[in-house]
Amino acid sequence: MKMLLEIENRKPAHVNEFGKIEEALRNLRKTGPHSFAILTAQDGSYLQVAGGESTCVMELRNRNGGKHYRAYSEQRYGTQTGQQTLTFGGGSMTVEADELLDLEEVVTAFRAFFEKRDFSDQLAWRDMSEMFN
Repeated sequence: MKMLLEIENRKPAHVNEFGKIEEALRNLRKTGPHSFAILTAQDGSYLQVAGGESTCVMELRNRNGGKHYRAYSEQRYGTQTGQQTLTFGGGSMTVEADELLDLEEVVTAFRAFFEKRDFSDQLAWRDMSEMFN
């Protein structure tokens, strides 16, 4: 299967193997030249992440349903609570503490999206569709 991979400050590329996606994700950093990635399926749905290491924020756009979701986890990383404003190469965003994900969760989710499988039960998805209305 082929999907479009976009990494900040890199030329978009069509990928048909997950290894290239995983390598790109593992090189993301909250600050630096590559702070976000977007993986787009043929139907226009996409999974995107900003940040890196233990401060990742991930969103899913379901093109067929027209819904937009932000991932969150009941497992909290670090000691942060409440809302936080994070700044990435693509801009700033306000997130809840439970929306900060570890890179391993992101890699697992991107693999599931790429392979068209269900996401891990450890992730939940908050409907953010009102941002587009």
